[in-house]
Amino acid sequence: MPTFSKPILPLELLRLIISHLRECYPALYALSLTSKTLRGEVEHLLYSNMTSASEVAHAKFLTTILHSRRCATLVHAYSQEGVSNQGKQRLWSLLSRGLKEMINLQHLCLRASLLDGYAGSLSGCSFQLESFDCRGSHMEEEEISTFLSTQRNLKQLNIEWRETSNVALLPSACPALQLLRGNRGAIEAFLPGKLIASLAWIPHPSDSISSIDHLAPYLNHLRTLSYGGSFKRPRLELIVGHLQSLEFLKVVDPASEFSRRNYPPPIGPPHQSQWATAVPNIFSDCKLLEYIDISVQRANYERWTPGSDHPERTSTSFEQVHAWWEVGRRARFPDELEI
Repeated sequence: MPTFSKPILPLELLRLIISHLRECYPALYALSLTSKTLRGEVEHLLYSNMTSASEVAHAKFLTTILHSRRCATLVHAYSQEGVSNQGKQRLWSLLSRGLKEMINLQHLCLRASLLDGYAGSLSGCSFQLESFDCRGSHMEEEEISTFLSTQRNLKQLNIEWRETSNVALLPSACPALQLLRGNRGAIEAFLPGKLIASLAWIPHPSDSISSIDHLAPYLNHLRTLSYGGSFKRPRLELIVGHLQSLEFLKVVDPASEFSRRNYPPPIGPPHQSQWATAVPNIFSDCKLLEYIDISVQRANYERWTPGSDHPERTSTSFEQVHAWWEVGRRARFPDELEI
């Protein structure tokens, strides 16, 4: 049994020192043996945020929290992003039991395909999430719908949903939702009835391009829109008239967005001549719009501002321009809502 001593340095300074040892497990283990205070700080560092890409690390982590309720209560964020699909399947039995012990979990990244064949895996979980990433085209939509109806604090949701789904969302689902990242089906399911301020419209191969006029009352609440991707979606010119509150527009891979009449598709990197006519029309429709960030193939960014006849070229990376879009990415859970 180790003999613990009382730390000499202030706890705030100790936390700062310990935070620099996040990846140095032998040092963290040694520190945990020196005092009860340091053991608590080390455990918080080790168990508060699990985002490793190692299947072995996840197996050890989940086994530990199943044997230590104290450690389980420290978990605030959990993601298996980066673990192989086979590894996720092997971990599922541990995870399905471990989730029920993570009563203080706030951020969860869980591939929806894992839910197939595991009905009820999210039932019995008492945590209240702030962000939930359950991307994947294979989904137990009924189970997800039931689970989301219990999530009163959820602010960020990353999800795919079939437009043809017969599963109706309960009115109690996600009343605090502020940021939605998803395909046409997810937008149809989650946007109505909510005051969502930020939307990342991510097209899916099965999405329709039919009229979106029925979504106009809800699109008018948006302050930030990230729009685009590799698959079909309604042209941007059909949407901008419904974006009366929009402040920030981020367009990704715009080549397939626009008609030849109003929004000529770019050839190569974006430049002034391709957008000189279209941009003033967008700013005219969206009176509150502060800027438009445009990319082609997630590179060559340019920013347009009201009244400017040419864009400002930037070298900003995709992750920087669309940082808030990446909900639940490995090792990058949000501290607060990002737009």
